[in-house]
Amino acid sequence: MKKLYKLILGAFLGPFFITFAVVVFILLTQFMMKYIEDFKGKGLDISVFGELFFYFSFSTMPQALPLAILLSCLMTYGNLGQHNELTAIKSSGISLVRVLFPVFFFVCLLGVGTFYFNDYVLPKTNLKGYRLLYDIRHKKPALDIKEGVFYAGIPGYSIRIGKKYPDGKSLADVMIYDHTDERGNVAVTVADSGYMYTLKDGAYLVVELFDGIRSAEHLQNKRIENEFVRSRFTHTKTIFDLSSFQLNNTPEQFFEKNKKMMPLARIKLAVDSVKVDIAKTVKESEQRINAKFKYDILSVNKEFVKLMPGVLPDYELTDKQKSKVLTKALNRARSIKGFTDNMGARVRTHNRNLNMLAYEGVRKYATAFACIVMFLLGAPIGAVLKKGGLGVPTLISVVFFIIYHVITTTGYKNSKIGVMEVNVGGWLPELVLLPFGLFFLYQAYRDSRLFEFDWFHQLLEKIKKKRSK
Repeated sequence: MKKLYKLILGAFLGPFFITFAVVVFILLTQFMMKYIEDFKGKGLDISVFGELFFYFSFSTMPQALPLAILLSCLMTYGNLGQHNELTAIKSSGISLVRVLFPVFFFVCLLGVGTFYFNDYVLPKTNLKGYRLLYDIRHKKPALDIKEGVFYAGIPGYSIRIGKKYPDGKSLADVMIYDHTDERGNVAVTVADSGYMYTLKDGAYLVVELFDGIRSAEHLQNKRIENEFVRSRFTHTKTIFDLSSFQLNNTPEQFFEKNKKMMPLARIKLAVDSVKVDIAKTVKESEQRINAKFKYDILSVNKEFVKLMPGVLPDYELTDKQKSKVLTKALNRARSIKGFTDNMGARVRTHNRNLNMLAYEGVRKYATAFACIVMFLLGAPIGAVLKKGGLGVPTLISVVFFIIYHVITTTGYKNSKIGVMEVNVGGWLPELVLLPFGLFFLYQAYRDSRLFEFDWFHQLLEKIKKKRSK
C-alpha cells in the first residue's frame, strides 16, 4: 500500500503544483489589470512591481487552490483510468476508497493549512500589498518636461523649455513662472540656456540657468503703486522640491481596520464593536425621539386640543389659528421623518459593516473546506470518465469553477445587504457543490456512469405493475 500511495501521490503532486502556479499567475494578472491605469507614467522601479506582485500573489492563493485541486484530481485519476492502471488496482482487491485516500489526506492537510494561511499570513500580506497599492495610486506622475509645452506638475511653478538636448540635462530657451505667491503670472524667469539634474535619489530637482532675466511685480500697500523689478543674471540656481513625486510610505495603522487585514480574533472583536454601535444608535434614536418629538395631544398646543371633540368644550377657531396649528403639526411630523431617516441610514450602514465583517470570518473556514469539496468533485469524475491530459479535465474544471465563482458572488452580495444570512451566504458555494461531489463519489464507488437513471425506470415499472393489479 505504501508503494501504491507513493505512486498516486507522485501522479497528483506534479500536476497540482504546475496548475497551482499557472492559476495563481492568471488570477494575479487579472487582478493587476484592474489597476494598470494607475501605474502609467509613475516612473515606478521594477523592484516596486516585484514587491507588489509578491504581496498580491498571496491574496490569489486561496482562490487558486480549489481550482488547482479540482484540475489536478481530474488529471490524476483520469490518467490512471485512461491507462487502465485504476482497473488493475481495483482488480487486485483494492477499493476505490483506498485509491482516493492518499490524495484525500493530502487535500485535508491543505485545507487545514489554508485556514491558518487565511488567518495569519493573508491579513499581513494584504496589509502590506494594499498599503503599497495606495501609495502608488496617489503618487504623482514622473517628472516629464517636454519641449515647447508648459509643465505644471511641480507645485507652485510652471516651466517651459524650448529645447532639450540628447543628454536629457542640457536645456535652451527656458521660462519659469513662479506661482508660489498665488497671485498669477507676476514673477517670471527667462534664460538663454540651462542645465538640470536631481539630488538625493530624485528628492530635489536643480535647474541652473545662464544669461537670463528675472522679472517680478512686488505688491505694495494701497497708496503706493506696485513695484516692478527686473534684473539680469549670468548664472543662477533654482532648487525644486520633488517630494510629491516620491512614493510615500503611508503608516500601516491607517489600513488595519479593513476587514481584509484582520485575523479571525480581530474580526470577532470588530463584530462585537459594531453590535455595540448599533445598540447605541437605536437607544440614542429612541431617547431623542422621546425627548424632542413626543407628541402629547393634550399638552402640545391648546388650540389643537380645542379642535378635538369631546376633549374640551368645542368652540370655533379662526382660519389663522387653524393654519398655525396645522403648520406646527406638519413641521413636527417632518422633523420626525427626517430624524428617523437619518438614524435608519446609520443603522443600515452599521448592519452592512457587520455583515461584511462576519462574512469575511466565515469565508476563512469555507475557503479551507472548499479544498475538500473540489476533491470530491474532481477525483470521482476523473475516475469515472477515465480521460487524462489537459482537454477534458480543463473544460470540466473551468465549468465548475465558474459555477463556484458565480455562487460565491451571489452569496457575498446577498449577505452584504442582509437578504441572506451571513452563515448561509458564506457557505453557499460549498453547500451547493457538496451534494454533487458526494453523488459523483457514489457513482465512482459503484463503478457506474456519471448519470444513470435505472432507479427511475424501476420506479416506473413498479407503478405499472400496481396499476395492472
